[in-house]
Formats: sequence, C-alpha cells, structure tokens
Amino acid sequence: MTTKPETKTRGKRGAGSLIDLGGGRYRVAFYVDGCKVTRVFHAANGTEARETAPSIRLDALDAYREKHAAIPAEDAARADRQGWTVERYAAYYMSEWASRKLAATTQDRYRQVIRKQITPRLGKKLMCEVTVMDIVKMQADLAADGVRCYGGRLSAATITKVHNVLGAIFSFAVDVQEDFPTNPVHSAKARVNDSGGGEWREDVQKAAALDVAGVSRFVELARAEEPAEVFAAILLSARLGLRRGEALALQWRDIDVTARRATIRRAVSQATVGERVEGQKRETTVSAKPTKTNKVRHIPIGDELIAELGRIQKRQAALRLASSQWQGGKTAVQDYITATPTGAVLEPEAYTSRFRALAKRHEIDVTPHVLRHSWCSQMIALGYDAVTIASMSGHSPDVLLRIYGHAFDARKREAVDAYDAAWRAVAAGE
Repeated sequence: MTTKPETKTRGKRGAGSLIDLGGGRYRVAFYVDGCKVTRVFHAANGTEARETAPSIRLDALDAYREKHAAIPAEDAARADRQGWTVERYAAYYMSEWASRKLAATTQDRYRQVIRKQITPRLGKKLMCEVTVMDIVKMQADLAADGVRCYGGRLSAATITKVHNVLGAIFSFAVDVQEDFPTNPVHSAKARVNDSGGGEWREDVQKAAALDVAGVSRFVELARAEEPAEVFAAILLSARLGLRRGEALALQWRDIDVTARRATIRRAVSQATVGERVEGQKRETTVSAKPTKTNKVRHIPIGDELIAELGRIQKRQAALRLASSQWQGGKTAVQDYITATPTGAVLEPEAYTSRFRALAKRHEIDVTPHVLRHSWCSQMIALGYDAVTIASMSGHSPDVLLRIYGHAFDARKREAVDAYDAAWRAVAAGE
C-alpha cells in the first residue's frame, strides 16, 4: 500500500499554509505571537479544502486567543523572570519550590551553596546567558587552590553538590516554570581536574576510608581530648556506622543489652531559622525526625561497646541526679546517649565543629561521614555480603553496591579464585 506524499498548497501571503496529507485529509498551519497553530480537517478535494481553510483558520485563531486571553499576567511574569540574574532566580527557587519540596536541613545546605559558591561566580549573570562553558569555568574555579576560607581546595564531592544545586535551580526554571528552553547544567558533562583543565575524577580530594587501626586511634584521641558527649557520638558512629544525626539521636531505650542490639529509629537535624543575616549569629532549630530512609533498623552490638555505654550511662546518671534543671527526657531511658552535661541534645553543628577541630589538630583526613564510610568499607573487607551490610547501614543493597562497588570488586576476585580452587580440587580427585 502506497501513501500519497504530503503536498503543500500555496495560499495568500500571510494566510499560512495548506498541506494535503492524502486520503481527503488537509492541514492548515499559521503563526500567532510566534507560536505555530495547526488544524487537520477533511475535504473532498483541493478546491474545497482551499475554500474551507480560511474558516478553519479563523476558528483556530479564536480558540487560541480564548485559551491564552486568561493568562496575560502569567506571560508577563514569565517574560519578567526571563530577565532575572542567577542570584535572583535562585532566591525565587528557594522561596517558591525548595521551601515546599525540601527538608529544612537540605534547604539550609542549598542556601549555603548558593551564597558561598554559586552567587560569587554566576550570581550577576542573566539566567538566559549562562552557558556550558560558564559552568565548566565555575567548576575549574572551585577546584583551584585557595577556594576554602582556610586554604586548600574543595573536594570533588563538594563541587558535585554545587553542580547539583545549580542543576536543581535550572530544572525548576526549565521544566517546572518553562521560562527557558534548555538546561545548560545538564549539558555540562565536562569536569575539571586539580590542574585546572580537562576532566576531574570523582575521587579527587575525596577522603579515603580509615582502616580499623586508624578509626581506633581517632576514637581514643576523642576519649582523651573531647567532652564526653562528643566522644560518645564518635564512638557510636565508629562502632555502628551511623549517620551523624542518627548517632546524636540515639537514646538509652534504643539499647537492648539483653538482645545485644541497638535500634536506629530517628535522627537529629538542625536547620537555620529564616534567612542568614551577615554579621549576626544564625538562629537554628534542632529536632528529632525519622531516619533518612524513614525505616527502623537493628544493629547487633558487641560486649566492648556495651561496656563503654555502661560507663557513659553511669556518668550521665550522676549528672542527672545532681541537676535541678535537667533538660533531658522525662525518664532516664529517654535521655540521649550523647546528651550534654545539662541533658540537652548535642547540636549537629557543634558536634561537627569539635570533630573537625580534633581531626585538624592531629592532621587526620576524616569527617563524621568518613567514619560511616570506613565502617562500611571494613565490613566489606571482612567478607560480608551487600544485603547484610545494607540492613545495618541503612543503605539499600543497590545503593551500597553503587557506592562501594570498587570494594566489592576485590571480594569478587577472591570468590572466583576460591571457586576455581574448588574445581581444581575436584579435578585432582581430592
């Protein structure tokens, strides 16, 4: 069966076009306010189609104007936004989208990235003028020496976060608001390395996992130099692989000594109240919420950790008894394990500040998250499978495999070598 090719019939100048689609079907097309409008109709022949086309166009024009007459204000607002700078559009994104879609702590991180990294480099540029090369240059600037306030470079992970925040702003502008036709961030595939050109690897400047000896040394340094609550948080993170907020949210009722297990059911988060004011201390709120995955999980605990927790609990009980204004739970089992000497929750930012100061004093490349990363890596090195490790760490197995795929590769080689050895043994009649 053959199909008649489309043929175009020239109409009066300015009237648009009429196309014969074959089979008695015709299409009229014309432009209104720069937008193409089309309609398909049936006619017995070309003459009838040319006679009918004007009325089809008028009906289509009336329908178009009726549809768009109700939103002139929206069009005007869109035209206005198309002339905004990156700085102004980022503020619009935070107020109109992030405030409703993102958690308070995530909003706080986005504000910091926008204020510290994006605005100084792209803030004054118009959104419509941002190009892929602008984004690549920004990444090169972020990877250069001296970017951090105390010297050094930003890590690859931090640069990726900046890239993702800028991408979220442009995705909102392009996909949600439809203010711009393309998203330059999605096209910015090139990454810069530490020498300022080419591509940078995702592992550049990324802190490596510590081995058991390194983690143990850091824990002992915390025991000797840090307040008891900071030591307790570091101990829990190191021995159980907890996220920062999960370690700070652990209560005594979450520890079952008889079953020798810890139940992870919540996380402490800290968020900025309102906008940051230059020169003023930030007001923050601290709250306990469900874990990142909204799932409760159980982690077995060993005798050594149980003994350490017993000593921490004994000290805290003495503080509770001596205090007339204890700020902890109504009962002792509701107290946070990492509570301050007054029973109050240890704020995440205060904990991170003490943690970083300790690491810097002893020149150890470690962060709260690296402790968790080290725990996962050590479990993999010990030969445990992804499902077991994921059930304790709170990762899903597929995420664990993606993040720690390089570590599992070594285990794969060992597994194949062992399997080959078993085959050789059978062949040898052993």
